[in-house]
Amino acid sequence: MAESGLVKDLHDNFLQCAICMEGYKRPRMLPCIHSFCLKCLEKFEQSLQYKPFSCPTCRATVAIPKTGLKDLPSNFLLVSLMERFNLADTTGSTSSSKCIFCNGNYNIQRCIDCNMHVCVTCKQFHDKIPDFCDHKVIPIDKFSDENYMKGILALEVPQCSEHQKEKLRFYCTTCSKLVCRDCAIVGHRGHECLEAKTRVNIAKQNLQLAIENSGKPVMSVRQISANVDAATISVEKKIEDCERKVDQQYDQVIERLNADRNKLKKELEKIKTQQCTPLKEIKNEVTNWTEAMENTQVVAKKIMAAENQWEILGMEKDITDAFKKLHDDDVALNNKHLGVQEVLSTTITFSPSVMNVSNSASQMSNQGKRNRPNNCCRTCRGIRNRTPPKFEPVSGSPVNKNLLGTVQQSSHKACTSRLCEH
Repeated sequence: MAESGLVKDLHDNFLQCAICMEGYKRPRMLPCIHSFCLKCLEKFEQSLQYKPFSCPTCRATVAIPKTGLKDLPSNFLLVSLMERFNLADTTGSTSSSKCIFCNGNYNIQRCIDCNMHVCVTCKQFHDKIPDFCDHKVIPIDKFSDENYMKGILALEVPQCSEHQKEKLRFYCTTCSKLVCRDCAIVGHRGHECLEAKTRVNIAKQNLQLAIENSGKPVMSVRQISANVDAATISVEKKIEDCERKVDQQYDQVIERLNADRNKLKKELEKIKTQQCTPLKEIKNEVTNWTEAMENTQVVAKKIMAAENQWEILGMEKDITDAFKKLHDDDVALNNKHLGVQEVLSTTITFSPSVMNVSNSASQMSNQGKRNRPNNCCRTCRGIRNRTPPKFEPVSGSPVNKNLLGTVQQSSHKACTSRLCEH
């Protein structure tokens, strides 16, 4: 027999224990309505190591009965569905099912209470056994009829877990649980115990009332959920707006910093051009003068070495004039050398400044000032004691046109202090 689609769907989505991920075995229901296998709950309790017991699914705190987890209420819905699934799963086809008494395979039926197959003939012997007289025996071909099986299982009375031969035919209103005849006599003496069929109508009314009364809390919780979603969206939108403003602010600052950096570099390049261009000219003049002096010396030495009086007399004036001009040029170069000394004494510095982006933003500052001795020259002390300018691009106009500092150059005579770095 093929397994029905409904039963398979129930097994895959509803009949699996969330702990062992297998079909329920003796399922017990917690107050939060989550159900688990009894053995799974016992193992879970041991793993807690005396910590408060909580539902493995929703973590709700659970008060364990004094007699142990076994006395938690059974989930009769799961028990019924598991029986239904097991019947559909283990019955098998007619050709593979044989009577347990005569081993025949004709007109096979199945007893859902003692879980065995019997033929029509042997069913008479089965029904005569005192303990089997109230068992349900169902033809094999009826197991594929879902409506038929649903009706049969609805009439099936669950068995008592403590008294295996007794069924839970009574309901103890004092303890709010199903009990068997023996339980009512022994464990529930003095309690009000009604027949299940008498109490079921009251139970239906109570459940219907509970379902109706659950409407308002459901609407209230849904409204809370909607408010939480709206608040979350609002917060996320505000955060996105603030992040965008932060990005805009810092993009502006970065753009200004890049502009200031380029400006400072241009100023440095300008200073470099102003200082290095004259030095290159002097360097070229020195190179030319050196080559001319060496060439003149070589010619004069060759003439003297040749000892040709006519050559000496003929070139004496030209060579002496050349030496004289070189000496005059040397005087001019020495005068220009004074300018070189002035360049060497020129100080080129970058003075960092503090940038205040906003009152709430963190400030970037340069606190790496070194302690220098007070016996430096006046120019050194002036450079050291100069207060860096500040810039506030948000709250007011900038005091200094550059964000992070300025480039300065100054010229002073060399300091005689041995401790001075200038």
